[in-house]
Amino acid sequence: ECTPGDGTLCVGDRVPLADASAFRAVCYPTVDGTASSVALTGATDGVDDAANKIVVISNYYAGCNAGRREASAFAWIAQTLADAHANVRFVSGLKGGSSCAGWGATYESYAENTWGVAIEQQPLTVYDDDSSLRDLLFTAPYPHPSYAILDWNRTVRHKFVGPCCGYTSWSSCALTELEQLNRTISGHVRALLSELAVYEGANV
Repeated sequence: ECTPGDGTLCVGDRVPLADASAFRAVCYPTVDGTASSVALTGATDGVDDAANKIVVISNYYAGCNAGRREASAFAWIAQTLADAHANVRFVSGLKGGSSCAGWGATYESYAENTWGVAIEQQPLTVYDDDSSLRDLLFTAPYPHPSYAILDWNRTVRHKFVGPCCGYTSWSSCALTELEQLNRTISGHVRALLSELAVYEGANV
């Protein structure tokens, strides 16, 4: 549980600008036109497009079997929502494994085979080998998979543990639970988009 004041960012806390604006190398995807770095402000390649962005961040470990299953769902959710809303960005923090790009491609393949959605640009996967992204946004003992959602003011609006946390096998993470993850993330994002529309209208 997140305790305010213990050095952990809790819901309602704002990510310090220095941490939010620092660019992290994207290991996957690497197709032409895809950003090679991303910041928690939602900016890519060192140039922000000035749009107010909602950023969804995942925390994964490559060695977690059920986590691999959930990571494929995150790729599906990310691509679907990003296609519909250009000001929503998805960042996947990956630890463990010998190839960040290899695991990113594997999750993409799982997603395409399971849901029949072409995964092209989301999520932007960064190799969080020093756990700096995890330590910034997530709470000890760092259950995984887990998620954080930031608003356009760098404020942590949601933090939650994924439905397949604690499962030991791929098959124990059922499609119904992955669909629930979709409903959870999509619901949070759409509520924030509605709030953002009011915010932008008041600041024209």
